[in-house]
Amino acid sequence: MYERIRNIALVAVAACVLFCVIGTKVPEKLGVDFPEWTGVGLDKSSLEGRKYQSPPKPGIRSALSGKFQTRLEKYLADHVPMRDEVLLKNAALQRSCIAAANTPFRFNAYPTFYGSDKYYQPDTGIIHPRPFSKKGWSKKKLAKIAKRVSNIIESNDSIQWFFYLPDRLETASDTSVARLTSNKADYGWFSDNFLKKLPDNCGVSKRLCNNNDDYEQQYYLTDHHWKTARAYSAYCEIVDYFGRSPIQARLYQCFPGPFWGSNAREGLCSIGIGDTIDDLVYEQGAITVKVNGKTVDPTWLGGSGGQQKNSLQKDHTFEGGYNEYFHGNKGLVVIRNKNAQPGNILIVGDSFKNCIERLFATNYRTVHVIDPRYYSKETVREYIGSHDINDVVFLMSPFTLNREKARASLELE
Repeated sequence: MYERIRNIALVAVAACVLFCVIGTKVPEKLGVDFPEWTGVGLDKSSLEGRKYQSPPKPGIRSALSGKFQTRLEKYLADHVPMRDEVLLKNAALQRSCIAAANTPFRFNAYPTFYGSDKYYQPDTGIIHPRPFSKKGWSKKKLAKIAKRVSNIIESNDSIQWFFYLPDRLETASDTSVARLTSNKADYGWFSDNFLKKLPDNCGVSKRLCNNNDDYEQQYYLTDHHWKTARAYSAYCEIVDYFGRSPIQARLYQCFPGPFWGSNAREGLCSIGIGDTIDDLVYEQGAITVKVNGKTVDPTWLGGSGGQQKNSLQKDHTFEGGYNEYFHGNKGLVVIRNKNAQPGNILIVGDSFKNCIERLFATNYRTVHVIDPRYYSKETVREYIGSHDINDVVFLMSPFTLNREKARASLELE
């Protein structure tokens, strides 16, 4: 009897889902416009940062293998009306219960929903990720990565080298959630077991972020990236090491927001004050930009030298922000400035470089930028060998060092 009731309930739910999808898709095809909050007509989830499943093509082979059924299930699940809004409202309901339960304990931060690895801190608006654990890392593993990177550095002693390891809230040593992870891998641990293992002829970054106050000033509250002012200080540190003078720049607010970034999106949390974006005004000069071999407008890099992007295509709470303003991740970017000082630099890094790579074009004739997660044509060592490179800077977080996609390009296998 129980199984019969359960089966009837499952069939009823499946029928409701199917009816909802068909009941919205048919009017959509007939030209009916639905409000954006329903999610009808969208092909991408801004909440999850991925495209929705497209309608599966029926076929005997796909049906027999089960692929058709799997894709159909994903398609129906993705196209249920108000799908993202329901997820957000459910998380908000759970968060209100967690906040109420936290009242007698007065913890500074609490999970954004039950089981979440993101934590909301009401007094600052910071959405914390869970701190890094040494689980998955080891001194031996980091030493091996350091040795492989050192091999690249030692392969050409005529080049100047610098490794910049950006802070992340996961590696901060004194925050509201720092004690949630035992055996924590903080920035000092990564510095001792990686940066200090690199050759003496490779400069390394200085730490500037230790606690909540530092992070609140230098990083976005809801996104894992650094703010433009913090990134600019990294640029100054790097070019100064290479014996060049940083370009003078001033900050201005280019996007008042608010937007909610990666930590908010993963935490299903859009409360608090959100974030704004500042950009730099400076003398950029005439530059040309190629992305994966194709010429693009220089403003693709961001608000280069006061070429302000007046607005962002912000159609959703979790769209816009860092990646949209400063461009997304690409395998290879080449910036040329024929009026800059002689010399070529190679920047090997992840998304932390996206907001400052343009600045280096004021110091070098050619700026080569490789994201090892998306560039597989050749290794970094091979790229250096086939181009006239004078200086190399690695600018990436510990996450990237541990990403499988990046390991081949960096010869970490």
